[in-house]
Amino acid sequence: MNAPGPGGPPEGPGPDLPDEHAAREAAWLLAALRADAPPPAGPGVNVARAITAGERRLRARRVAVPAAAAAALATLTAGLAALLPALTDTP
Repeated sequence: MNAPGPGGPPEGPGPDLPDEHAAREAAWLLAALRADAPPPAGPGVNVARAITAGERRLRARRVAVPAAAAAALATLTAGLAALLPALTDTP
């Protein structure tokens, strides 16, 4: 087989077996991806930053849960205080 036009996968002389052709085409496609890939930037996880973020979330939860409970209790108390006179008023 003749080589295809510019930009096509490289082919060797003679007829290709299907597996050889697929392997050669895969290598050609992957080579283009490897050329555009950015270099690895070290380990994928910054452990110190992850620990800091986790501690920040934990502090936020420790503040938010009691605040939400206090708000719910205040709403319930205000609702009962408004409703209690209507319930205890006897005509």
